[in-house]
Amino acid sequence: MTTRSWTATLSLVASLSAPAAAQDAPPDPQDPASAPVERRQDDDGGLTERPKKHSDKDDLPGWHYGSKGIQYRSEKGRFYQWFTLRNQVRWSTPFDETPTSPDDIPAHGEGDADLALNRSRLKFGGYIGSPRLQNFVEIDLRHQRMYHFFTTVTIRDWLEVRAGQWKVPFNRERVDSSGDQELVDRSIVNRDFTLDGQAGAMVQGRVFKQRAADGNYFLAVLAGEGRLALNDDAVPMVLARYQWNLFKREVDFSQSDVEFHPEPVAAIGIAAVRGVGRYTRYSSDGGAQLEGFETTVDGRYELRQWMTDIAFFRRGVSFQGEHHWKRVIDRVAGGGRRLRGGYLQAGFFPVREWSRHLSALEVGGRIAYVDPDTAASDDMRYEMSGVLNWYLNQHRNKISFDFGRLIVGPTSGPRIRLQWDLSL
Repeated sequence: MTTRSWTATLSLVASLSAPAAAQDAPPDPQDPASAPVERRQDDDGGLTERPKKHSDKDDLPGWHYGSKGIQYRSEKGRFYQWFTLRNQVRWSTPFDETPTSPDDIPAHGEGDADLALNRSRLKFGGYIGSPRLQNFVEIDLRHQRMYHFFTTVTIRDWLEVRAGQWKVPFNRERVDSSGDQELVDRSIVNRDFTLDGQAGAMVQGRVFKQRAADGNYFLAVLAGEGRLALNDDAVPMVLARYQWNLFKREVDFSQSDVEFHPEPVAAIGIAAVRGVGRYTRYSSDGGAQLEGFETTVDGRYELRQWMTDIAFFRRGVSFQGEHHWKRVIDRVAGGGRRLRGGYLQAGFFPVREWSRHLSALEVGGRIAYVDPDTAASDDMRYEMSGVLNWYLNQHRNKISFDFGRLIVGPTSGPRIRLQWDLSL
């Protein structure tokens, strides 16, 4: 789908809702659409401008339990730190991991049911001296490893500088926190196309604010070796991303419209990356390989990737999607591989307006495909999934039940998962 088609689709969706107030109208205290906004950290340490929804205790000095967990604010507000412990318990059957071959899908009547602590994270962030000097750390308690650590310095709205290790902003689905997912986990597309966590430095910012070209840019120079690893090839990975904010409002990296935006927010993003290194894909464990590739010498593989994504939120309705192109070039043996993949995902709260007791129930679904080698046949992968979410405290306390069918070549099979995600 072209950018023009994406824009037309979003315009149609927006037109079906109640007319929005003029973009340049002064704030109206009786109109929730004109509520104050602030630039604050999300659950992965990113800075975004969103409607205020914080706890009344967030601005109080001293120790308190607020919207992001336990927090401390100094008397004069020059020091602020919050601490969150997040756990994710998941039951799945007859398998859980993303299948990449027909053998990964159990035959009918086979496979196992599994109940496990899927994720356990300690997160803390805030600022020291000034809100312009933000810090963020995330520790993976389950695997006992450092997950993210970085500092972001805000110089102007259009210029922020970040250094450290974090999930780089290539594709929206991966940057979305695993705690802010609409379905139980990310799509089958994520495994082959994400850049995941990388060490490096980045400049980013919002440009053309409140104008027709309102958007966010990201330019990064990265090690390209995955988490906690540096590039021995002296050939850094270079990434560029731009997202256009269609309705002149910054779009958060999160899924489901749990904030029930009274006005539409939407973005179309494009990104490209080039890197040379030992790996052909990345995960939370670091650098890894696509099927058929091996780790031998530094600088063997050149990656060229392109991506476009879209996101839309309004009044409990959410929609997002991505499409990826990837080329792997073997600089030692010659040859390589081309890959494609994409997904579409949507959700809504069907009875919010009619039932107080069921107002926190969301229904959603996703379709996805991956072509792991465009030159081969009978290796296509597909996913068709649905989900029911019960939000007890937005994304900080929710129960999710998703169900679907995974297809790899000629083999297919069902997958059922039940998950409780809780942040304290």
